[in-house]
Amino acid sequence: MRAQDMVSMTLEAGALTAQPAWKALVGHHAAIVRIYARCDLKYRRLRSVRGVELSIVLAQRTAPELESVDEPELTHDSSPNTLIRRYRRLRKGSP
Repeated sequence: MRAQDMVSMTLEAGALTAQPAWKALVGHHAAIVRIYARCDLKYRRLRSVRGVELSIVLAQRTAPELESVDEPELTHDSSPNTLIRRYRRLRKGSP
């Protein structure tokens, strides 16, 4: 690309950014970014609250399984089931 073409493009871009429509587009973009940021923050807070609620429900379900004398039938995913079994083994004193 020739230097003269680059200067011409720069001048055209400068003229474009001086247009009222460009300024309106920039203002609109800023407003959309603010709205998205507010919605994203609200979603993250909602997701956080939901995560806490689900953790409480899981704790209420697993507490009897952790404390029972007999080996309970575990209906969780493999990860919680493994952790419950490991806790019960350690509580009994066997590795």
